[in-house]
Amino acid sequence: MIRWLHISDLHLNDGNFSSARLRDELPSFLRNKRIKCDYVFCTGDIRSANVRPNSFTEDMADYMRNICHAVGVPIERLFIVSGNHDVNIFAEGREDAIKHIVPYDGYYKPDYGHIDTVDLEKLQSGKEDFVDFLSELYDTDRLGLYKDYNNPHFSIETPDFNVLHVDSTLVYSQSGKATDLLVGLEKLYTVVRKLNQEKPTILLTHYPITSLLQDERKLLSNVLQKYNVRLWLAGHEHDHNLQKMKYLDSLQSGELHYETDANATILIGEYDSENYQCRVCAYTWFPEGWAEYPIIDLDGEEVGVYEFQLKPVGIEGHSKELIACQKANSYFYNRMPDKVERNLIPKIHSEGTYETISTLLSMAWNTNCPHIVLLADGGMGKTTMLLDYCKTTNSPTLYVSAEQLASMGMDIIKYSARCVFKGDIDLLEKCLTQKHRQPTLTIFIDGMNEVDGNSERKFIQEIQRLSFLDGVQILISSRSDFTVRYSLPTFRKSELCALSKTEIKDFFSEEEWNNIVKSEVLTRLLSNPMMVTIYKEICSVVNDSKNLHFLNWRFPIMCEADLFHNYYVAQQALLTLRGQVDGYKMLLSQVCIDEILPNIAYCYESSFRMNIEDEEFRKLLTGMLDNVVIENAAIHAIRQYYREASELSLEPYQVIDFLTQEMRLLYMNQGTTAFPHQMFRDYLSAKYIVKQTNSKKNVLALWNERPIPFSIISNIRQLDKQYWHHTAQCVRQEAAKIANVSVLVQNLFDAFPSSNKDNVADFSELDLRNVKLPNSALQTSRISLKDAIIDNVTLGISMGMPICHKYLTLSSDKEFLATWADKRIYVFSLRQSTAPYVFDFGRDLSKMVFVGNRLFVLSGKLYVFVYKNSWAFSGEIGQEDGICYKLKSIIVDNNAVHLYYPNREVIYSLADFTRKIINQGKDKYLNPVQGHDISMLNRYEKKQFDKSHGEIDKVGDENFCAISYADGRLILEHENETIGILARGKARLKDATISGDGSKAITLSYEVFGGRRRVQLWNLNKGSKLEELTCPNNVDSIHLSENGDWMLGKMFRHGTWVYDVRLHKEQVFEEYFLSSNRGKIFCKDDCVVRKEEGKVFLYNLRTGKSSIIDSPVADPSLICILRDNSIAAVNNKGNVAKIRSFRDQSLLTFNGGYSTIESIGLFEEQPFIAVALANGNLDMYHTGNGAVLRHLQLPNKNSMMVVHPQKTIIVESDGHHILKTHYYFEKESPYGKRMGWWKEHPYHGPKNIIDGDILDIGFNVQNDQIVAVLSNGRIMFCSDDWTDYKYSFYIITAFDVAAYDFGEVQCSEELKDVLRRNKAL
Repeated sequence: MIRWLHISDLHLNDGNFSSARLRDELPSFLRNKRIKCDYVFCTGDIRSANVRPNSFTEDMADYMRNICHAVGVPIERLFIVSGNHDVNIFAEGREDAIKHIVPYDGYYKPDYGHIDTVDLEKLQSGKEDFVDFLSELYDTDRLGLYKDYNNPHFSIETPDFNVLHVDSTLVYSQSGKATDLLVGLEKLYTVVRKLNQEKPTILLTHYPITSLLQDERKLLSNVLQKYNVRLWLAGHEHDHNLQKMKYLDSLQSGELHYETDANATILIGEYDSENYQCRVCAYTWFPEGWAEYPIIDLDGEEVGVYEFQLKPVGIEGHSKELIACQKANSYFYNRMPDKVERNLIPKIHSEGTYETISTLLSMAWNTNCPHIVLLADGGMGKTTMLLDYCKTTNSPTLYVSAEQLASMGMDIIKYSARCVFKGDIDLLEKCLTQKHRQPTLTIFIDGMNEVDGNSERKFIQEIQRLSFLDGVQILISSRSDFTVRYSLPTFRKSELCALSKTEIKDFFSEEEWNNIVKSEVLTRLLSNPMMVTIYKEICSVVNDSKNLHFLNWRFPIMCEADLFHNYYVAQQALLTLRGQVDGYKMLLSQVCIDEILPNIAYCYESSFRMNIEDEEFRKLLTGMLDNVVIENAAIHAIRQYYREASELSLEPYQVIDFLTQEMRLLYMNQGTTAFPHQMFRDYLSAKYIVKQTNSKKNVLALWNERPIPFSIISNIRQLDKQYWHHTAQCVRQEAAKIANVSVLVQNLFDAFPSSNKDNVADFSELDLRNVKLPNSALQTSRISLKDAIIDNVTLGISMGMPICHKYLTLSSDKEFLATWADKRIYVFSLRQSTAPYVFDFGRDLSKMVFVGNRLFVLSGKLYVFVYKNSWAFSGEIGQEDGICYKLKSIIVDNNAVHLYYPNREVIYSLADFTRKIINQGKDKYLNPVQGHDISMLNRYEKKQFDKSHGEIDKVGDENFCAISYADGRLILEHENETIGILARGKARLKDATISGDGSKAITLSYEVFGGRRRVQLWNLNKGSKLEELTCPNNVDSIHLSENGDWMLGKMFRHGTWVYDVRLHKEQVFEEYFLSSNRGKIFCKDDCVVRKEEGKVFLYNLRTGKSSIIDSPVADPSLICILRDNSIAAVNNKGNVAKIRSFRDQSLLTFNGGYSTIESIGLFEEQPFIAVALANGNLDMYHTGNGAVLRHLQLPNKNSMMVVHPQKTIIVESDGHHILKTHYYFEKESPYGKRMGWWKEHPYHGPKNIIDGDILDIGFNVQNDQIVAVLSNGRIMFCSDDWTDYKYSFYIITAFDVAAYDFGEVQCSEELKDVLRRNKAL
């Protein structure tokens, strides 16, 4: 550590009492504080010119020696520049010279910086007394620097610094102005340009840079910045002032003189030569003596230490860190094109702005999010952009290839330390601790998508560690957004923008561009910079090689695969243009491109690698050369053209040299062999899979051993556009009649959709069990399933209720997700493809929270789970009555849990879960121990989620969240895109409804297809599907008119979707219609009930005409039309129903009390009305006199109630598993009086039939049956009197059955019945 003392404005001849005292006490203060220094810098005004006598004295020299002695500095390490008071402004000829020089009357021009020698001598004549004073301190050599009047500025090189002496008093005149000063740039520049660039420079001058003439200051700033002069020490203003001024750190010391409106202050600076960090503190005189004093920064805040960085210029103007980075980065420059087309480097979209990479880095640095995640598809130019910046920047920037680092098994921190800090990790952390104007080091981590999950997790942990160092800026590039899996709060997401048509057009000739714009597909493809480069290379050679018939060009270009195909053809075309290229080399190129490269690419891609160590690569290549097919049609064409008959011999070293040196289709770097870009690897890997498949080689191994990545799937589909005539058919044929090929089948579904009449899929003879059929669009011919084996999963049929996950809880690092479902606790790993940890909890809970490696679950007691390689139950905290009564807060501290109550603290051990201590004391919870506060476990928190899409719980934010659905799905989303499925759930209906006469039903799917939900209309008389259509995806519940002619859908938040079943037309009304049952729209014949300003209208959907109706209550919430067309209605509060008596039209009131009326129903055969209440009561009233006929107390809260349209029967359900009827019958007593009873008949049938929630119930009049539609897609039929089970079937809602031919499918008879009822057979 190198230390200096900075003093200024001593004014030693001004000897008032306080001034003399503070000066006298300073040396002893420095000794007592043991402040030892290596240098003393004095920035002028040793004397005061305003007092008499004003001459320099021996005592002044003695005081300077005393100061140096106090801090242990030899006199030769004392450096002094003159101040304005040290100059004799009245020296003969000096004032005239100043007038002759200064702008605007004088000749001096800052652009030239010249001062005549004659004038310089006159200006310096005022320093004779000052130089005489220095002769008391310095030897002849040092004094000679001050006497050289022709060179007013000079630099002295010490072991540590260049100490640059700048005379800022040159043109200080008798006017006393301290502004618009000059230094004479010509003379100063001759000194600055000779500075030792490997040492940092300290500039000493009396005046701050702000005192210079504006143009002088501007030009000097440019020079100082270029030569890396970053530290300017000055004085003059009698108060200490330390501030950053763009690239400069300007440090002004205070005075050593007492004034009432200024602070006598000295500065002590420290410089660490290892990490270039500087720290400066101030000591100020108070009446009590010298003491440390805070520095006031520009924002008016007090800081104890002023910190900055003082780097040496380095070799040729480059710092040693920059040189080290450039050396390390040079190994990767071969990944760049030979010529970087900077017009093709796209802009970066970040937080609403479009920036270049340099602007983005600079803009982000001084924010709370200085680090960047750069996202873009393959080929957008991420690597080229990063390497081009590394190659051209003057800031130390280290390029790190994530994939290569993973293959080498090296850490990011170790690699950075090895490249820049001589392998010293401690030095790396030391150098990167402090934040400065610019990053001490910028690290580009390129291609995070190219490493596997384990490497990604390891790298992210290191990045998180690095991001805590304030001196480093990190940029991570990736195709996919990995941030959703991790906590990276100081990173901002940015994306590369696609190229605009204008940017693309500038890269091509007019003829080339005219050909491009003819194809919309090609124009879209060329928004990617790599595709532009590839196409440009193709254009440059295609015309010159048209006569080479063995070159298999593919035009027109319809997809990325066509572009890549032509790129490799272009490499062959370029080979023909070289001298001494014969038929043998062309044969070798064909074999390499057709056979060898695709094989290599598949080996790389299937093992998730971008490069392989050279020795391993040679072994890999040697093994595959024996199986290369040399003779094919393309080879014969080349032989014929070149008349080449010699046998092609494939030697590993020959092939390696040809691929890496001659054709440069692979590159070798730092002991590894790699593809130039992941896109080339993926295209060639897909080409290998397609070729092997069409040759029927290793098909099962290629397709059934792993889920094929999407990037490969996309290329496979493009390589064989009529794939169901070729590749897909080969896969199907190889897998035909083979069991356990679910992975292959899923890959087949993903890769080869049924797309058009010439490309219809064929799934015949496949084992489709355990894989759901895709939702394919209906084509001219159906997808064959002949002799295919299917099961419930294939049809998307789910038996039983879904397991719905609730109480979703994320760990802080987003590594784990905890849920509760079916009285079990699940903990999912979000970073590893492992089965979740499941604990049979056996009870409900309040809430859960992660703290470190523990999961705390509150359910009366506090249950603790711990992670050590795997999750396990650890123990429970609390007595039998739990911990929640009067609980104020919960704090987790080290290995204990502190429970705070109003008058006590209870401490439990997390080691053995015993109660250790009870500390009594009033309001102890107001001063809890330090630790993790998990009191939120005992507080209710309302969560926000979208119920319209079936969400039942959600945790996270817009960037990353986990969502659970009512159908059992548990998914991970990033910016509204699904990125992971933790539980697939079961096929589930969102809603269903049955017509008034029970002849029809409609069902509404949960899943959304193409922005719409599937709606199916069912004939309940026959138990089969009538029609299938779709509705908007925001339809939340579905309804059906009594006659089945109208479908009505309540839309989420507002509006009603209406569909005319007869005319197949839909329309949307911007309102909700009135209901007769809670949530069910009332629709009689073609009419619905509308409400406007409290009035009620009957609206005919078919004619569009309205008629007002007499409602017994104003602004009703439920409504029902009776047999005589009178109205029964429920008030707006929902607790009172009113009708008019059929006898005398008097108003009858039925009061629900404190319970809400859920539904009202009318009997056809009896003058009764049924009123169902939310509290479970079902009351019967007489519609003539309003008398209560019967109170039926139901065992559960009533969810739905339906009255038989003809018989006196009520069917009711709790909406879950309870289904029962209440049957009224009359009997004549012996006395001739008729008496009536209500008989209850619960559901009677197999227990496993009602295996979903009951969505709706109704009476099928024609068949004397009760119909219930269940949430899992089962439609169930029972007798309407005794509720005896008759039969049931499942509906298929996961896909359009019309797209498939199920005629000769192999399945159970039960499934065949399902298919028939769904119109699939």
